[in-house]
This record gives sequence, structure tokens and C-alpha cells, in this order.
Amino acid sequence: MRGRISSCVFLAALAFVCAFSASAQAPAPEAAPATEAKAATPAAEPKAEPAEESFFSPMGGMGYFILGGRWIDTGSMGDALNERDYSNPTENYLSIGGGGFFFFGPLIMGGEGHGVMGIGTASTSADQTYTAEVSAGYGLLRLGYDVVSVEGFNLYPLLGLGGGTVQLSIYEDTDVTFTQALGNPRHEVHMYRDSFLVDLALGVDYRFEAPHGKCKDEKKCERKEGKFLVIGLRGGYMFAPVESNWHMAGGTVFGGPDIGVDGPFVQLVVGFGGWHIGE
Repeated sequence: MRGRISSCVFLAALAFVCAFSASAQAPAPEAAPATEAKAATPAAEPKAEPAEESFFSPMGGMGYFILGGRWIDTGSMGDALNERDYSNPTENYLSIGGGGFFFFGPLIMGGEGHGVMGIGTASTSADQTYTAEVSAGYGLLRLGYDVVSVEGFNLYPLLGLGGGTVQLSIYEDTDVTFTQALGNPRHEVHMYRDSFLVDLALGVDYRFEAPHGKCKDEKKCERKEGKFLVIGLRGGYMFAPVESNWHMAGGTVFGGPDIGVDGPFVQLVVGFGGWHIGE
């Protein structure tokens, strides 16, 4: 731990020295000879031109909260549950998550994590003794590109690569003592299946600039920065090209239904971010 702290202090000191050195490298204007100063009025210095923006400008990032709906095809799961006298599980799911982006000009890079839960009545056994619930979770690395960026309005396609897990939980609707649970630990079972995920989406958002993006150098106005509130929508489809067998604690479950996190989705995005232009 002491070594890590020393490394952090060293890096912070190095960064400070580099920043100070960079600011000290600008040469001071040479003083004009006294005779020349008296003989003629010094000419006005030409106005500095603003620095030309590069392809990777502006740079910045944002963090955001995601609330969405997704549809999961639970047909094969419903068939398996129907055989044991359970009602059909829902196909409508609520997705809650969060993520963050870095952007370098039009390029977007970031990551997200989501939890998925069913909306509506859970699947129950015919005698109402047991309840079966389907839930899921997944994480993605995202790449995108701003094809339209005008006055706060942004339109961008997104590619996501990651992994997810869908889980079936079956539990007995009964109250037991701690001793009874130890004596018969089969009141609940969890089975899960992992997937490799590919996500294709189209996003649109609007960034409300905080008053006000400002010049750090009021004379040259070469470097600007700002903060913003972002509100947006996304829609797309998630594919699961590779899926594992079903598993439970202690072993593999063979012959399980073909169900995953794949399917269409719609998401609302709300977050905050900042940007800057210049070195």
C-alpha cells in the first residue's frame, strides 16, 4: 500500500512539473532598446489566430443513467414451465443501468452495465406453491460515431460487445425457521446461462449547455470548456451468437430451453458531462 501511495505522489508531482514546465516555455517578449522606444511608437502585435481544431476535438466525457424496456422471447421457457404446470413467464422486461462515454471529436468509446427484471405477473405453479422468475444482467463495451452533431443535437450509431447472463429462479412460497431451512435446503433453486453479446443501436440526444462555455484565455480564446446535461433515446437489437449450457451451483443442467438476453430494446438516457477544446 505504501508503494502505491508513493507511486501516486510521484506521478502527481511529475504531472505538476510537466504542466509548470510547459507554461514556462513560452518566451517572454524581448525589451526594445531605449533609443528605439523613444524614436518610434512600437507597432501593435498582430492578433493571434485561434488554434485550428483537430479531428479529435472537442474531447470530453459523460456519465449517464439508463432506463429501458426490452422484449425477451421466453416461448421455449414457457413450454418447459407449462409441462410442470407453471403459468407462462412474461416477455416484457425493465432494464436499469448506467454507463459512461469518452468522446474524441466524433469518436465515442465507453461501457455500460444493466440489470433486467420482468414486468407483470410472475410464473407460478398450479397450486400457487412455487414461483418461477426470469431475470438477467449484462455488460457492454461500446464504440460509436457522431454522424450528426449540430447545436447540441447528436445522432450516432453504436456497436456493443460484451457478455450477459439469464437466470431462472424457482422458490417455494412458504415461511420456514432457520433450522428447517438447514434441514431441507431445497426451497429455492437458481439456474443460469451465459452469452456473448453483440449489440447494434442508434442513439439520439440533446445536450443542454450549462451557462456558459468559457474561454480559458480571454485574449486568444484558443481553449474552451463547458458542462452539459444530456437527455436522449436509443433503440436497437441485441444478438447472442454464442450461448453456454445451463448451470446451477455444483454442476451443469442439460436440456434447458433456448433463451437469452437477445432481443429488441428501447432506452431513455439521462446524464451529465463536460468537454474542452485545446491542448
